[in-house]
Amino acid sequence: MNRPQQPDRNTTAAKIKPAAAARNGAESKKNTPVHPMEHSAMQAQPAMQAEQTISSLVATTRLSWDTRSDRHLPLDSVIGVGYGYAALTRDGEPVFEENGQEFHQLMTVAEAEKIATQDPRHDWKIHLVALREDRHYQRTGRGCWELVRRGYGLS
Repeated sequence: MNRPQQPDRNTTAAKIKPAAAARNGAESKKNTPVHPMEHSAMQAQPAMQAEQTISSLVATTRLSWDTRSDRHLPLDSVIGVGYGYAALTRDGEPVFEENGQEFHQLMTVAEAEKIATQDPRHDWKIHLVALREDRHYQRTGRGCWELVRRGYGLS
């Protein structure tokens, strides 16, 4: 009588064991807790990258500030100092004063330029008086606000 051949149990077990062992090994690595030193090292890498990025931004900003002269007031500057006094004047009379406005409500130098362009025969000045420094700019031509006086501010 011909019986169907049954697989050899030893051969089948030998094939199953390595696959199960590999699967269990992968699962055990997933579930194995990470050593605290390894965990902090993994977290330190993104923190170091962020610190390097911030350092690079600060260095670039400082370089920009160093190369930017305050001899002329850029048109994208705002007429505001926070705590202190800031104003646009025409012949010594205030046209705009910073009175506790929010930053987005402050007049820009470009807006002051538009007003001054409509009446160019007057003496237009921008006064920025802060705690430790004051700067006074005078309109000397189209789009040009030149520093005419500097002081020690309110201190």
